[in-house]
Amino acid sequence: MNATGVNAESSLAWLLKPLSVETFLDEVWAQDHHHIRRARPDYFAGLLPGLATLDELLAALRHDPSVLRLVRGKDKKGPDNYRFADGSLDTAGVRSDFADGYTVVVDGIEQYVRVIGRLARSLEVELNFPTQVNAYVTPPESSGLVPHYDDHDVLILQIQGSKTWHLYVGADRPPRDVQRDADKAVALEGLPAPTDVRLQAGDVLYVPRGRVHSAQTYAEASIHLTVGIHAPTVLMLAIGALYSQSFHDDRLNARLPARHLDDATLE
Repeated sequence: MNATGVNAESSLAWLLKPLSVETFLDEVWAQDHHHIRRARPDYFAGLLPGLATLDELLAALRHDPSVLRLVRGKDKKGPDNYRFADGSLDTAGVRSDFADGYTVVVDGIEQYVRVIGRLARSLEVELNFPTQVNAYVTPPESSGLVPHYDDHDVLILQIQGSKTWHLYVGADRPPRDVQRDADKAVALEGLPAPTDVRLQAGDVLYVPRGRVHSAQTYAEASIHLTVGIHAPTVLMLAIGALYSQSFHDDRLNARLPARHLDDATLE
């Protein structure tokens, strides 16, 4: 543990090694995707202790299915599809759909796995950005989500197996669309030919906000984590500043006049 409270083995430097944090922030962050190859299949072995298989993961969630969902393309199934009357998880139902090509997703896994929670908190300390970690278990010869983009930056950690990511460079969505669009799915028609990145166990892939992407497995199943890095925007900072100022300045709390939308002098 260093003076900033960051654990060296769950820090940003550890995730990015051998790329330095300074190079990442100066030359990669918010600019382009980046693949860190390691040839170290055991590099992330400690992130899911005792949860190395689908059955072990489901056993850990058997009393709280609320964070689990399954996806296969545009077909999505929420936790209510796998909840018994007593609230416990229908593990057999999950295994059946997994065998049918569905990807198992666990949202916010940092709340359930201590070492991942420590990693998420360390990143928040280093970057001053909120983070959320999701786990994805994808069966062989399958795709989880359709081509889409995220409204936040993502670090993808390949835990087991391999996965090929299709990155549609040149089709990035501008920030105004990222903020406005509720559905982040993108039709494949009209997208440029993808840049393919094959992640092996121990590898990391950084994907910036707005970069359209999809992924698929081939002969082997895959387990990966997505570390969602939710960087606040200038708009959020401005809104927060105005809200804070409203506790001290009643001009911000003044009621607008009736029919103010029709008053040209208020434009």
